[in-house]
Amino acid sequence: MDAVEAFPGVILWEEFDKTCKQAEAVRDRAVQDATRERDQVINPVAVAAWTASDRVQRAANARYEAKVAASQTKCDKECENAQAELTRARQSEKIRSRCAVFRQFPSFHTVWTLSSHSLQATLRSAASFSPMGNINPNPTKIKS
Repeated sequence: MDAVEAFPGVILWEEFDKTCKQAEAVRDRAVQDATRERDQVINPVAVAAWTASDRVQRAANARYEAKVAASQTKCDKECENAQAELTRARQSEKIRSRCAVFRQFPSFHTVWTLSSHSLQATLRSAASFSPMGNINPNPTKIKS
């Protein structure tokens, strides 16, 4: 038995959320690793006699900032990709739904098409159509 969706597309939204949560978890682990690495250099526990100079601290902080920025960029990119996929999937879902309605109610397609296009252009093109060939553009003159 298929699961009932709370609202149309809920599964797509859940997949988007899951992908972003995973990307954020990877980012958080990378930030923790960068923090641990920086702290080992700046405040070493194992080597009490060594103190990091200002130059070493600046380099460690710069490396930390670069790693944090890289992990945030990667996380943002993965969430952007997930959002693009969500948008494509939602659009595809709307098209499938519309096609199902059109198959079930063929007259609905005509109404939808007329309402979504310029009615005047549609009427002009319909008026110019003749199953017998070309229509005389000037109906007051009769061809002989």
